Amino acid sequence: MVIPGPDKPSLEKMNHLIELFVESMLQLEKGVSFRIDSHDDPEISHSHLYCNVSDLPFSHKASGLQGHNLKIFICPTCKKPFFLLSHPSCFDSKTFQYRDDWRYIKYLFCACTADPPTAKDISDNQGVHWSALNYLPGWMPAHSSVVEFMHAVFLTMVKHLNKTIILKSGLLNRIRHVKPIEKLEDFFSRLVWPLTTGKGFPKADQWHNQISIIFVALYDAWQHPSDAEIAHFSAAVCILSSQSISPDDVQRGSAALSHAIQSWAHMGCHLTPYYHFGMHFSEQMYEFGPCYATWAFAFEWHNGRLVRVNHNQHKEGELEATLMQ
Repeated sequence: MVIPGPDKPSLEKMNHLIELFVESMLQLEKGVSFRIDSHDDPEISHSHLYCNVSDLPFSHKASGLQGHNLKIFICPTCKKPFFLLSHPSCFDSKTFQYRDDWRYIKYLFCACTADPPTAKDISDNQGVHWSALNYLPGWMPAHSSVVEFMHAVFLTMVKHLNKTIILKSGLLNRIRHVKPIEKLEDFFSRLVWPLTTGKGFPKADQWHNQISIIFVALYDAWQHPSDAEIAHFSAAVCILSSQSISPDDVQRGSAALSHAIQSWAHMGCHLTPYYHFGMHFSEQMYEFGPCYATWAFAFEWHNGRLVRVNHNQHKEGELEATLMQ
């Protein structure tokens, strides 16, 4: 499903499209005949939608959940409020109290048939809007909405580490005659980066490459062992982003990630909601497999191909209809 911009549709408008999608999925659940290579006769195939892979704002909107910047409903999986982002307990899974997906479903279907004032009251107090995805058998609003690794880690957490925790906090400020920022820039300029590295604003794969060597670059810039929390964070990202990963590796990577983020919370560093969502990676990987199974690199690559299509200023759906043909 490709929705042309530049404006984002509301959930009410999206539901008209989602309902058509749900009808098709319900037919696929029952079974549809497809021609299969090397088979003489068509075979029945059954399909099931088990998760939503998208960036966090759309993932929450499509499932009927509130946005992640609200005070109470920051996380659809556990009950940590927004103001605890400044406290280490927000990044300690041992303190989590988990929400019940069936409670979400109860109020979602109440909102489906409610009048506008009642639906708004449900949204404000229960954290849900009606979404047609909840017609699908087995669909759980929070459980089926995975935290997409590429956006959460490379485009948010790693980027925030570099621009806020390292730069804005003054970790690269000049010390006497030493200029760490110049040494850091010189270190990166001497590296041979992969050919996929492009120009302009850093992309997810560039942040992916950078986080794997940042602790070495900082050692070169500071001329002494780099920050232990950054080393823990870098190791956690490398472990959790592995193509093949064992349950023990998931536990080890999640523990390193939690240790690093809790340390930054103790220091009073500004942390975003994505750092809390990272604490749910372990249970997500136990359920859906390695991050390769649920990250959006392939989707973003295809989006890039669509963006590069020459449209000659044709708008109002004309180009979209041509592409669909």
